[in-house]
Amino acid sequence: MKRSIAGSDLRRISTLSAVLLILVALLGVQLLMGSQFADARQLREEANRIIQNRANLAELLELHLEAETGVRGFVLTASESFIGPYTAAVNRRESIFRALEATGEPSTVARIPELQRLSDLKLANAAAQVREVRAGAIEAARERVRSGEGNEFMIAIRSRIAEADRLEAATLV
Repeated sequence: MKRSIAGSDLRRISTLSAVLLILVALLGVQLLMGSQFADARQLREEANRIIQNRANLAELLELHLEAETGVRGFVLTASESFIGPYTAAVNRRESIFRALEATGEPSTVARIPELQRLSDLKLANAAAQVREVRAGAIEAARERVRSGEGNEFMIAIRSRIAEADRLEAATLV
């Protein structure tokens, strides 16, 4: 009789051990999966941040193009209806720079002062053209366009934005 009790106890211990082992294995799987999900969430957040930075860089380029186009139309026609994109660009610019400073890659953030300097020069050139047209000095404004100075600033802005965009994109790989 003692032998059957010992055998019965052994089966119970084996069964309990197996159940305990399964529970430990399930807990390990749960912990591993939780870690994997946290890693995936972190990667997704990083990718979204980089995508937003690249969108901000594209918007920065777009606003300079819109300002340039609007001012050029104003210089050609002296019609105030062309000034809207220039005014909007001036108003949006700082918020884009702030967003890039807050979330950009360090390599992008390091390029912001140079981009701001070029943007200041480009928009100052545009503002001078607007002042000249409003003062009736349309030919002086046209000469400023012909000088190519504003275009040189725009080429430099495009180049710096493209460089920053490449650096942001490289972090996605």
